[in-house]
This record gives sequence, structure tokens and C-alpha cells, in this order.
Amino acid sequence: MFIIFLAASFCSSGQTDSLNPNVKEQNTQFKNYNFKNAVFLEAGGNGLFYSINYERFILRKGISLSSYRIGITPLVSLIGLYKGGQLFGMINYSIGRKKCRLELGIGMISHINFDPEVSSKQYRKGYNYLPNAPFASAPHPPYIFGITSQVSFRHQLITNSLFYRVSFTCSELYFRNGGGKLDPWLIPWGGLSFGKMF
Repeated sequence: MFIIFLAASFCSSGQTDSLNPNVKEQNTQFKNYNFKNAVFLEAGGNGLFYSINYERFILRKGISLSSYRIGITPLVSLIGLYKGGQLFGMINYSIGRKKCRLELGIGMISHINFDPEVSSKQYRKGYNYLPNAPFASAPHPPYIFGITSQVSFRHQLITNSLFYRVSFTCSELYFRNGGGKLDPWLIPWGGLSFGKMF
């Protein structure tokens, strides 16, 4: 609801401003900015705690825009389970005019442990995992992988290349149990990003 409220307020103000010829000229200038890259810091979101991100815009057509994104979260501890970091990649699609854009994205995420308690071979075959125990009670595996997705509202400033984004994210992580089977964990989350395009 918070994302929808922001989108409605900003986009409605953009429609009102379009009646002003000076603002219309600014908007036209804004459309001519052919940014191809973006870097931003995200609190929460796909990296769960925080992430440093690079985005490359690859296809523009009318009001739609496609891009890919690479993010990294160094030196993070995930609920006591990890002494390592996270890495993820996503494909994004956005639509919108002027300074308001709605974005959708999906990709893969991996949590890498620098100090695992079981080897990769043990992890693939399954280790002594208690099904009803919290994360911290299980032996620390070398990695965990999963799928991550997002729905975002991005507001881009007209006068320069700065932007911020409010996101709802959902990640599904896969843990191996004692029988070697994958147990999915669904993690709904939210995020706030701030960055610069160039």
C-alpha cells in the first residue's frame, strides 16, 4: 500500500506539472537523457540486509525499459548462519513516463559461507539437519541458493541523474535436509534504494 500511495502521489503531481510549459520543457529534456548505467545502494531488499548494485540498461522501446542487475552483499551474517556474503543477478523490466516508473524483476541469489561446517559433498548429499530447528541450530553449509524477485516504484529526479526506489521483494531460499532433499524457505521483505545513473 505504501508503494501504491507514493506512485499515485508522484504521478498525479507529474500530470499537474505537465500543464506548465516550463515543466514540459524540463520533461522533454529529461527524456533525452540516454543513461545506460546505474549504481546504487539498497537497504534491505534482494540482499536481505543491504547490497551494492550495478544496473545496465539494455533495451528501450517507447515507455518500456529492460535492464540487468548485479548485486553483492559482503560481510554479512544471515540469522547467525553465515560468515560470508551474498551475490545475486536479476533481469528487470520497467514501464512509465517522465519521473515515475513501475519495475518488475526476477533472478537468482546465492549465499556463500566463508567458514562452513560441512563440505560441498556433504551438503549435496544431505547433512544432519533438524527439520523443526531454527537456522542457527543447523550445521553451516558452504552455500545456499534461491530465487529472488521484486516489485518496485522508482522516482527519478528531472534535474539530474539521481533516483530512489521503494521495493517489495520476495526470496525463496533452498536448504538441503538430512536426506539430501531441498527445503524451500519463503522470505517476503522490503527495500529502499538510492543511486545515480550515468
